[in-house]
Amino acid sequence: MESRQLRALARYAPLLAAVASTESVGGAADELGVPQSSASRGLKALSEALGVPVVRPDGRSVRLTPAGLELARAAQEAVSALRLGIAAAMTQEELSRTELSVAFQTQLGEQFLPRAIGRYRLQRPHVSFSLTHGSRDACIEAVVAGEVMLALVADPPELDAVDVQPLYVEPLVAVVHAGHPLSTARSVTAAQLRQEPSIRLNRGYGLHDSVLRLLGRAGPVPEAAFQVDDYRVAHGLAAAGLGVAILPRSSNGIGTGAVEIAIDDPLASRTIAALVRPDARGLAQEFLLALAEAAR
Repeated sequence: MESRQLRALARYAPLLAAVASTESVGGAADELGVPQSSASRGLKALSEALGVPVVRPDGRSVRLTPAGLELARAAQEAVSALRLGIAAAMTQEELSRTELSVAFQTQLGEQFLPRAIGRYRLQRPHVSFSLTHGSRDACIEAVVAGEVMLALVADPPELDAVDVQPLYVEPLVAVVHAGHPLSTARSVTAAQLRQEPSIRLNRGYGLHDSVLRLLGRAGPVPEAAFQVDDYRVAHGLAAAGLGVAILPRSSNGIGTGAVEIAIDDPLASRTIAALVRPDARGLAQEFLLALAEAAR
């Protein structure tokens, strides 16, 4: 009986994982490229093989049962492992190529990128990395020109020359001096931030555009009090009481004299994504999976 259940779960694991991620049979069918009727039959067949229902009706849709949720977690892990295995198999022809070139925005090199590299090196200890960091525009130019195989940037534009793989959404916060009148607030609005001297990154950096988009909701954006080329400098200026900076939440502690405040606005976030050249295969595609795993 157990072998029958394992065969059924192995066959329908991608379907169950897709239902869990899309929260609908139709969405799962679209993700897998199969008719919705086939997806529904697959869920029914899986339930019959296991002897327990994995979904139940929920209005005009379906919802995973408690048993289905448990199996879906296992299915997602299995599908992720299989994807890594497929990428590893495709990489065998490129084993002679042992260096990955990656461009990244500076802040992403503090924790996220090292975590992904550490995860990847467990599978490919022989692979070395050539890393360059800088502004978003510089990273985009590097991958488009073929100088690097992959780039990590925030709020990527639509580009014909590269494939864009969103990884995660990162909230933005207001950084102020500990003695600032806003320092005790639980949250602030874009309209409030427009009234404060603004510390921003220079044009060409992803945060420059993110801040202008956010502040522009309330009208024309005032001139910046300071424009710098490093988010750590912006953080330090705000901590010194020279204005307000809008930055990602600090990953290494906010330091003395600074307070980070949540921003009550749907635009107070940015999407972190990987840009990969369409002709990149093997190592780059495999590392992309490691980035997606680290983003979770």
